[in-house]
Amino acid sequence: VQDLTSYWFPTGAETFAGFANTNDAMYPLSFEAGGQVVLEAMIPSSGSASIYVRFEKNPFPDVDPAYDTESIVISGGQLSSYTIDIPTLEDTTYSSVILYVVDQDIEVAIASICVDSDTTDCETQSGGLDTDGDGVVDAEDSFPNDASETADSDNDGVGDNADAFPTDASETGDFDGDGIGDNADAFPTDPTRSQPDGADSWSGIQGYWRLSSERGGYGVGPSEFDTSWWNDAIDDVRIVRDCFFDDEVIFDANGSFSNILGDETWIEEWQVADSDQCGTPIAPHDGTVNATYDFDEPANSLTITGVGAYLVNPVAFNGGELSDPSSSNAPESITYNVYPQADGSMDVTIEPYADVWWRATYVKVREL
Repeated sequence: VQDLTSYWFPTGAETFAGFANTNDAMYPLSFEAGGQVVLEAMIPSSGSASIYVRFEKNPFPDVDPAYDTESIVISGGQLSSYTIDIPTLEDTTYSSVILYVVDQDIEVAIASICVDSDTTDCETQSGGLDTDGDGVVDAEDSFPNDASETADSDNDGVGDNADAFPTDASETGDFDGDGIGDNADAFPTDPTRSQPDGADSWSGIQGYWRLSSERGGYGVGPSEFDTSWWNDAIDDVRIVRDCFFDDEVIFDANGSFSNILGDETWIEEWQVADSDQCGTPIAPHDGTVNATYDFDEPANSLTITGVGAYLVNPVAFNGGELSDPSSSNAPESITYNVYPQADGSMDVTIEPYADVWWRATYVKVREL
């Protein structure tokens, strides 16, 4: 079944108005040996309407020489095949094609249309338009304007040929070629590692940390460690917010703490952004503050001091969530609960309001 596109010439429209082809890849056309326009069409409301095709040297205003085909009549409420013959047109190429509907206020539905010329062949298009000339008709081509792609098995917007994981919508790339998708790979540019250092045991808080690639470890819920209200396993959260999940934090041996955000991180409307999106970090949560940390491991307590320094996310603090990014509202320090895990990771939680808990699982990506 092919998709239908409707065309009609409404009352009041200019007589020169038509439907221009915008696919420049098919130009220039030549008809030294003649040619054809082949289409499948119908009149959804029954009745009939005449159409014709105009070939121009170039789009308006440099249109001449131009050639108008004979008109043909489209009729009936079922798809039928039609052919418009093109005679030999010597010493001219055409870089503009316009379809005209002659009869006003009658809908013409076209399923496929192609031009058989010296350079394009309808026979190779399996009875339908093949805009990119890859041998798959547009109606069956997920990427009708890209000759390098025809299918998207996992519906992630990336063609199967370019997708390193064509059946996994959560992954599209494997930069280091280690067989682990970049989103799940703690070291996407290092083929020798995909899991963080310290994966076998807790090695202390000093080092470089990043949010875990395990889905469900970041989110919010009604109790500590519960992320049932919202978490990063939902839909395409990790794809949309990839600029956030690659952020790092550093706990230095001298007691200093840093947020490493790069050129982009996840910013939200409360930070005076146009919308929730990846964008340039916004002060004071931009990683420029000179911050410190105090980790009381026996008490599972970690305090970050420095306006704009944070773990988990920039919005949550002890006693609330920020509604604007001004330094006067951001707290001087924030205390988190930290739970080292046997696999070397750590769970970090904070309760901004009663029975509202944010949780983030961090993994150490490298030592100092």
